[in-house]
Amino acid sequence: MAIIWRYVPTGPRFAPASGFDVAGAALFAGGLGATVLAVLEGAAWGWSSGAVLSLLVVGVALLISFGALEARRRDPLIEVRLLADPVFLGAVLAVVCGRFVTVGALVLSAIYLQQALGLTPLDAGLALLPATIPMLLVAPLGGRAADRFGPRAGIVLGVGLLGASVLALGLLAPGGRYADVWPAFVVFGAGVGLVTVTTSTAGMDVARSRQRGEAAGILTTARQVGGTIGLAAMSAVFVAVEQDHADRRSIGDGIEAALLLAAGVCTVTAVATFVLLRGPRARALAQSSSG
Repeated sequence: MAIIWRYVPTGPRFAPASGFDVAGAALFAGGLGATVLAVLEGAAWGWSSGAVLSLLVVGVALLISFGALEARRRDPLIEVRLLADPVFLGAVLAVVCGRFVTVGALVLSAIYLQQALGLTPLDAGLALLPATIPMLLVAPLGGRAADRFGPRAGIVLGVGLLGASVLALGLLAPGGRYADVWPAFVVFGAGVGLVTVTTSTAGMDVARSRQRGEAAGILTTARQVGGTIGLAAMSAVFVAVEQDHADRRSIGDGIEAALLLAAGVCTVTAVATFVLLRGPRARALAQSSSG
């Protein structure tokens, strides 16, 4: 509070908002809640069950209605018009992908290290250090590179590293040797750090001063939704494969299937972000950052 009082300048106030967007909040909460609930309970209720299909249909319909409503409002709950910017849309897609892969892969890797390799919980945590330490080391370097050259290369490279790491982890997991998988953990951590910092830089740079709160809110929501859906989807695949057998080999096969799903998500996202971040808007942002 003292630092804010001393250093943040006094400026003109923004015009007051017209009021809380009750209709938008109801549509967004209902649509997101129904969609996430369907994904979380799909394995238990059955993916083709009436409950899951109904929740998915209702959730998607409510979210579409939410987008249509917010696009017409003067003071929307979420500034969905930001998603019309290809750079911001690419950053959001990369955020969703990054959290989809990160949360699911870390949780399932901890299970794999304990149940398939027989490590204690403490040893499993230590075994994941090659995946966590690179996040801290790569993030500052990625931030400086994004400031200088723009976000496109960092986002695409980060998603590509994530995809390569989970592909390698998935293919090596059935072998059951930690010595084979720890290098992939290092690449995984580097990809997470690079995606995290470059998407934040890109998302905030394209927003105007008044929109930065909304931009940060959309990116944060994308992280939470991506992590939730990623963990649910990867866990569902893992359980479906593992239940076919009841031995340690089946755990490795389940991990392989779940991580191959994550690698596929990374591949699609890398192509999408490469396309979205190659237009004139992205080049102007890169030139502005370099300047």
